Amino acid sequence: MKDRELDKKLEQARIEADRFFENLKFAPYRKIVQKKINNSSDGKRRFQIGLLNNKKRIKGVAIIGIFIFLTIFLAPKTWDVYRYRYVSKQMGSPILQQSVKLDNRRLSHWFNFFMLNNPGQKDHNLLAVLWKMEPDGKYKMIYSSLLEETDIPKPPMIMEMPQTNNKFILISSKNKNKEYLHYRLISYEDNTIKTYLEENFIPDGKIEIKKGTLLEEKVQPDEYLKTKSEQMSMLRKVVTRFVPYQFTGDGRIILSTNYVKLKKGDYLTLVGDNYKLVQVDFNKKLIKKVGERTSSDKTVQKTLFQAVESGIDFLKLRPDYNDSIEERLLIEVIEP
Repeated sequence: MKDRELDKKLEQARIEADRFFENLKFAPYRKIVQKKINNSSDGKRRFQIGLLNNKKRIKGVAIIGIFIFLTIFLAPKTWDVYRYRYVSKQMGSPILQQSVKLDNRRLSHWFNFFMLNNPGQKDHNLLAVLWKMEPDGKYKMIYSSLLEETDIPKPPMIMEMPQTNNKFILISSKNKNKEYLHYRLISYEDNTIKTYLEENFIPDGKIEIKKGTLLEEKVQPDEYLKTKSEQMSMLRKVVTRFVPYQFTGDGRIILSTNYVKLKKGDYLTLVGDNYKLVQVDFNKKLIKKVGERTSSDKTVQKTLFQAVESGIDFLKLRPDYNDSIEERLLIEVIEP
């Protein structure tokens, strides 16, 4: 009897985990967003079709011309070393340009957003680029990512990792009309870049770095699909706090914060390197484990929890290779 009850609970947990992770996938969000856009814009599209037919040829030629121009300067010269002024002059002024402090040298890194349009595509794309100054004073591209169909770039935000020189960089952009968000969380460690999170088409999403965590808010996909734009602000947001962790050279675990406050129903996600496995002990009355996944390239591990009962307790992380090493995260769960 007990075995059957345990199997039933494990099966239910698996179903909940699959349902939650399904919401994190790129393709479902893209389909949800595009379906809502199509439903809400059919009337407008019919009204505009006559104008588009008259101007389609001229506009198409112009878009293709812009794309060819940008392509010439993005490839193959993207792999060469640039001076920052040269990039700005030749590619057009970036729509966002910011110095980011990732080491002790002044102006050692620059971050840009460039606008890109594909041939025949109505919506804009944004290309995010991170540059690093070389010893000879020239700048080299060390990271780039395309954020599709967005037009509002957000200034990058920096998260410091305690006791180290490592940093996380949050890159994000939104679409002003279609109410969705893209973001990337990348790490900068010993002059190398690694992607920890890459999420796209987050419905009515908000993202920020707050008190050592990455705070994500979004609406449930099914609610987003059936709700009108003017009613979106009334929907309850699903809140997830991401806590990155890394390993030091001597094998210790370092968390971005040692304290997280959650409301009942909120989610907590631990995000860390997958090359060293971590065991997590936690109070099952306070939070429940929703699931565990690795990134597509198998380099990043994500462990998800949901707050289920108010209270305070520690979540304990231990590496598989040494049980004597332990890092604690204080969890406080409060009523909504």
